[in-house]
Amino acid sequence: MKMKLTLLFVLLTFCNINVIGNNKGSSIDTLRKEITIIKLNIEELDSTQDSQKEQINNQKEQINNQKEQINNQVGMLDAAFDGVSTEISAASYIIGIFGIILTIVSIGLGIYVSRIVKNVKAMKDDSQLLLQENILIKQELETLSEKITKDSRGLYKLVRNEESNHMIERLISVPEDVTNLFSSLASRELEPNHFLKLKEAFLQIKNDSDYNSLYLTLFFQHFSGLSILDSEIKPEFIKGLTDSFTYAFKSDAIKSATNYFDALVAIELTKSKPEINTYAINLCKSKYSQCEEVYFAINNSMKSRELKFLLYDIVEKVDDTLCFRKMFGKLLLEYKFENLTPNESATIENIKKL
Repeated sequence: MKMKLTLLFVLLTFCNINVIGNNKGSSIDTLRKEITIIKLNIEELDSTQDSQKEQINNQKEQINNQKEQINNQVGMLDAAFDGVSTEISAASYIIGIFGIILTIVSIGLGIYVSRIVKNVKAMKDDSQLLLQENILIKQELETLSEKITKDSRGLYKLVRNEESNHMIERLISVPEDVTNLFSSLASRELEPNHFLKLKEAFLQIKNDSDYNSLYLTLFFQHFSGLSILDSEIKPEFIKGLTDSFTYAFKSDAIKSATNYFDALVAIELTKSKPEINTYAINLCKSKYSQCEEVYFAINNSMKSRELKFLLYDIVEKVDDTLCFRKMFGKLLLEYKFENLTPNESATIENIKKL
């Protein structure tokens, strides 16, 4: 309504201005016509305004409808997002559980595979070891076959050695059985590896005089060198030299002398004066006191000129060793050494006086 009055005022003012401007050239009819036209225009404006208001109302209604639709769509989207979030959370939880299960399964599978690998490796190692053993067995069989066909003496020695092992193992179990096995063991060659086993049997009955002399004779015949160096065997071995020489054959006495003095040379003669003199005294008392082969064996163990003279000087100058000094001194004289030292010259003169 305010807008209408404003327009009417503007038109009236415009009309007045035109009337005044025309110096009263217009008539009242003209004014009336103009007013009529103005009214028509105002009505037309009113009609236009009402139409515009209706359009505005329609647009507001459409806007409200669109807002309502948007709100509905937003609600639907929120609901959809909530559902999706719930599903994603559930999926994440399931994936987490599946991941834990997969990790446990992977660890278990790793342990299982590791065990399989270890077992396969162990089987491989066992196979290689078995293959090597089979190769060794094959080689031993080939060697045995060759011995059978080409080396009957070597085969016999091998069989005898195994038999010796069996007999000595028997002595370890029953040391007293030496009375039955002595002849067999004394009549064969024993290997150095038999010494410790024979010693094990001997130590069980070393205080029994009915058996220990037989063992000491075996030590004398086969292991004089090892016996004189063994702290447990040595005292009994020295005590039993008299009986050992009595029971020994010449070949046994020669072998014993070689082994005995080789061992003493190895630890230096000057450290073995008691052992040398005890052996010399017992040799002089034995049936081999004049056996040149025994003294040759002793002399051969003295590899140098200095050792030969040293051995003679170590032997005590007493009646019990006279035979030894004569026999061994005779060998020194036969060498006819030249450029003698004063000590060597004195030794030669001493021998000549014998």
